[in-house]
Amino acid sequence: MASNNESTPSTMSTTQAVSNDTETISNTAAGNTTKKRPIYRTKSLCGDTASIPDRLPVITNPSYKNALTFNKNTSAYLQALSDTSGTKYSNGTFCYKGLPATLDKLDSISTDENTGTFNLPLLWALYGIILKSFQLTGKLEYGKIITIYFPEFAHKIGKSPNIGKKDITEYTNSIRRFQTVIGIINNGTKSDDILPVIDHVEHDTATHTISFSSPYIVRIIQDIHEAGIRKDQKGRTRLKKDGEPLMLPSHSYIVEMGIVSEKNKKALEIVFVIVALIEQAGNNTPHIRADTIISRCPQLHKSLAGQSAGNKNNLLKRAFSKAWELLREKTALTAVYNNIRLPDAKDMTAIPTSSTLSIVFEFPHNGKGQDN
Repeated sequence: MASNNESTPSTMSTTQAVSNDTETISNTAAGNTTKKRPIYRTKSLCGDTASIPDRLPVITNPSYKNALTFNKNTSAYLQALSDTSGTKYSNGTFCYKGLPATLDKLDSISTDENTGTFNLPLLWALYGIILKSFQLTGKLEYGKIITIYFPEFAHKIGKSPNIGKKDITEYTNSIRRFQTVIGIINNGTKSDDILPVIDHVEHDTATHTISFSSPYIVRIIQDIHEAGIRKDQKGRTRLKKDGEPLMLPSHSYIVEMGIVSEKNKKALEIVFVIVALIEQAGNNTPHIRADTIISRCPQLHKSLAGQSAGNKNNLLKRAFSKAWELLREKTALTAVYNNIRLPDAKDMTAIPTSSTLSIVFEFPHNGKGQDN
């Protein structure tokens, strides 16, 4: 992990005290004047904190595209639990009622209710932070604690710089909610294939840092890395001239980290699906049906269930029009892909309805630029 120290501004007061959402600043040299301003601490007071990436990594390895969603599959996905009182994670083993857990044993406390209330874009951001700081050598540190400086994190994900105690508490609680979620790998047939998504969470009020650990994210980062190693026909690792293994693409880095604070989570689901699709297609023309997009977006798919045609159309319009807008404003697609054609958010023919879910979206382009 990296630490980016900042010096304390020369105009900062001689004494500081945190009070609710503000700091009380006293300057005796200026005649004991006091004023209030948003909570602020320099990173130099926080010790070793993780570097916050500018881009949000989107998993493009097809086997792991649902690893950070509640879409069930054979490789890796998230599963919410209705009751965690009988669960315990210790020494790399996830147990239920005192015994190593399997997916079958957890069936009675597994739930698909309220999964839309989890802040999945936030989890993608944490994934990006761990991925950036992760070392793919030596023994896996499932319990490794990552510490982030919240003011820097808030800035990177698009929050206003005028942050306070309420903001830090909100995001800490959002991370803590994932302590009721487990990651299922390889169908959860073994206890070490079931891991907590978030194991440890702590907010340090003195330094405005949040510390967390994610055994599941560490595991899937390792699994995605191993799945991306190129092999020859005999199954041997193909190596570059410097001895490092040749790798298949596994992540896209064209989505801005600032997209995380976007309130329309259904639109974000669509963005992640489309970005992965375009990146996987290479020089071919990416195309996908509207109903296929919806099937890959758990929150959007669930919101449409049982709705009238009119309500469905309204939901689809809000999600897709915002998604097309975000593809232009919060990704580097137009900079990376020459002459790429993206749907226009104001073009109603680019918005599917309940009766046009078979519509096919295409994203033609002239390949990546030379610098990409």
